[in-house]
Order: sequence, then C-alpha cells, then structure tokens
Amino acid sequence: SLLQRRNGEVWIGSQGYITRLIPEPAGSGRSPRVTRYQKGEWTFSLFEDSKGTLWGGTWDGGLWRFDEASQAFVNYLHDPNNPNSLCDNIVWSIGEDKHGNLWVGGHTDGLSILPVSERNKPNPRFINFEYNKDDKNSISNNTINAIYCDPSGTMWLATGRGLNKMVDKDNVLANINQKSVLKFEKYFKEDGLPAEGILGIVEDKAGNLWMSSTSGISKFNVSDTTFTNYSESDGLQSDEFRENAYFVNPEGRIFFGGPNG
Repeated sequence: SLLQRRNGEVWIGSQGYITRLIPEPAGSGRSPRVTRYQKGEWTFSLFEDSKGTLWGGTWDGGLWRFDEASQAFVNYLHDPNNPNSLCDNIVWSIGEDKHGNLWVGGHTDGLSILPVSERNKPNPRFINFEYNKDDKNSISNNTINAIYCDPSGTMWLATGRGLNKMVDKDNVLANINQKSVLKFEKYFKEDGLPAEGILGIVEDKAGNLWMSSTSGISKFNVSDTTFTNYSESDGLQSDEFRENAYFVNPEGRIFFGGPNG
C-alpha cells in the first residue's frame, strides 16, 4: 500500500515493515529522510482521516493508528468474546464519513464503524454490521473491499457481492451508537455491473463513480443509475484487477492496477 499524506510525507505498507519518507525541498539535492518501523503484519491499506491521523489495515493484525506524539502504533484487534471489538483482524479497507466516524471493512466478517466519540478512548467500542439474508437493508456481503464517501456525504461500499450505497436520510451517522440501524441500497450484476465482486471505487470530476472488479472496469452514472462497462477488448491490461490498487491524481486521471500493470 502507498499513501501520500497532506503534509507531503509518503508512507509505504509492506510485509513486516512500514516505511515513512519525508521529502526534502525540491532542488535541495538531498535524498528523502527514511524511517522504517518494524510491524509483524502485512499492512496493505493506508488511510489519513480528516484530522490528519494515519490508520492502517493489516492481514491478521487488525487495525492500527499511528500516534504522532509517541511515534508508536496503537493496535485494535477482534476479540471473539467482545461484540464491541473490531469485526475482523483482516482489514481490507478504511474510510470516513462526513461526521468523522471511521469505517473499517473486513475480509470476511463485515463492517466496523468507530464513532468519532470513541476515537481517543483506550478501549473504544466499535459498532459492527454484517450481511443478514433476512434483512433487505443490510450490507450485501461481508467482504468490504473499498469504502468511499462522496461530496454529498453518501457512503459507497465495494463488496464481494455488489455495490452498496448508504444515504443517511435520517442523520443516523451524526450520533451513531450500538442501537443504530443503517440502510443500504444494493446494485448487482443483474443491475448492470460487470461482476459481483467490486474491488475499488473512485469518483471523476463529473461525479461518476468508476469501479474496478473481478471482470473489468465499470462507470456508474449516479444521476440515472446506469453502468457502462469496459473489458480487455477495450484496451484494459486484463479483465482482472486487484484490491487497494486504485488512485486519482490531481489532474483527475484515474489509475487501476491489475496482474499486468
């Protein structure tokens, strides 16, 4: 995983290490200052929240937060005996809603939300959501590959089965608690997606969502809810793409990564 923070630092997540690069001024001729932090788990998801706090998702090591004051990592793990702990020790994705609540996507065990009111507590209480076949408003799958909050505050989830949309009409997220109920709208292959497995979500300057999947790229027109799909025959590197391999540069150019580039 790779992330450039708002302060210019570049952080790189890899297996066993987190690398921090602090760039020198352009034209100085000096190399970036590099710090390596040993971390037993593979960090493959990095996210900087609206307050400038850095978070990381790992394979089997849960979620971590980097504490700038102590220069240490604070870890959050799933505890099967604690229903208010993190939902999954494999964290695929991290995002944030407009109220500052942190959204954490698991590999097989659903979605956790860390309320902004719980962030600085030593033992914060997560609120967890799972797929429920008997609840038409639940998330559609327990694999959450990507999380995106659009400018209107609508939350989008790329899942192992479809695209999920959460519009907070009742302002539930402003004061979310253990009793809160979230309602998700779902879009599947039958609605126009190229595949059920959605891997990444980004937004272009026109407000369209672009998604990588297990079978090509899809553009979603949010206004009329139509999909336009692209495959290898349209020039893509492959119909297959990878998790956490998507990016929009400052000019608005969109990048998706797959097995062939």
